[in-house]
Amino acid sequence: MVKHPEHVAVANSKVRPYTASRVCLDFEV
Repeated sequence: MVKHPEHVAVANSKVRPYTASRVCLDFEV
């Protein structure tokens, strides 16, 4: 499942805690 970085971010957000994922997503965007 390596189509787009966004998909990976979503998967990470569901697997990993929302805190770290949120921060990562915010910085990525």
